[in-house]
Amino acid sequence: MYWTLVVGRAVADPERFRQLLGRMRPGGMEAEFTEQGAPGWKKAAGLRPDLILLALEGSEEEAEEAVREWKTRQPQAKLAAVKLGGGADPAAGSAGESEALPGPLEAGAAAGLIGELAARLHAERREREAELRLAERTMELMPLTEQELVLSLMLEDEPEEVLGPLFAGLGLSEVYGRAAVIALPEADGALQLPAGMGAVQLYEAVRSKAKADGEFAVVGPAVGRWLAVLRLGTRPQAEAPGFEGSCRAWAESLAGFLTMQLGLRCLIGLGCLGQGAEGLRQSLRKAAEAMEPAGGEGAAEAAQVPWAAGRDAIRQELQLLREERERRLRPAVQPEPAAGGLAESAGGAEPVPSGPLDAPFAPTGR
Repeated sequence: MYWTLVVGRAVADPERFRQLLGRMRPGGMEAEFTEQGAPGWKKAAGLRPDLILLALEGSEEEAEEAVREWKTRQPQAKLAAVKLGGGADPAAGSAGESEALPGPLEAGAAAGLIGELAARLHAERREREAELRLAERTMELMPLTEQELVLSLMLEDEPEEVLGPLFAGLGLSEVYGRAAVIALPEADGALQLPAGMGAVQLYEAVRSKAKADGEFAVVGPAVGRWLAVLRLGTRPQAEAPGFEGSCRAWAESLAGFLTMQLGLRCLIGLGCLGQGAEGLRQSLRKAAEAMEPAGGEGAAEAAQVPWAAGRDAIRQELQLLREERERRLRPAVQPEPAAGGLAESAGGAEPVPSGPLDAPFAPTGR
């Protein structure tokens, strides 16, 4: 349902105009009428019309000012201008949707004009809705893309053609960054997590903290006892003074969060600054090696890039992530719409289309 606000004497026969709008398909349209000036602005503020048919009177400057005022007050609406007492006024129309037409308009011509504007508005809204759905879907898939990227880097043999689209999916092209590797506590081959915390809750907590402290931080799922986190940046960010050093404070903050907030006794190592896929893989290796000075059994394992022993598990996890992404991207099958025909109006005088609004009914006269 679209609401049209007619301002001033833009339409010669308001009742006939209302009748024609009500027979538009799909859904019909409604119209309200108001005066110029403050009463019209008050009416529009309550109605929030989708379409405005504006009567213009006075000088060219006054007409231009009226159009600008209405567009400012009702930016969501499509506006058509009608010039009273004279011919078309290109100057007044230039601030609206099209050139101002001489008026007042006959009901059929006015309804046809509003139908065209409604079709244009409908198409624009559908386009915006599609963009929003795409943005929502992209955000929904972001954790899957991040996990796939980290696991692909940990495998070390995934080709560039696989990693390129993953970087692009994160909105990054030429990438720099530093990796942090976390050795989580375990016993008898099982992670020792706080009561009530599972792998999913751990991942979400680490991801939230990592992103809060560092732009473009991405987190992979736990591989055995190992959890990899990357702080990424585009080249200008990575070369900016303090970026490399700030990564250490970022990793220390993450370690403090794991220890103090989550109660996990873990080791964390920070790798070197790396560029592109190979540079980030090198950073992951250096992050694992960086835990060696801390001593202990975990450090000895880290020097051997410990997740290498879990290659099969990583590949299986990657396959599951890709299948899940494909499942979410697969559009739901929609039934084919029934073919629309022309239905006769109640009076039998004019046809009423049942097709989409982007092919609107443009009535012609009485």
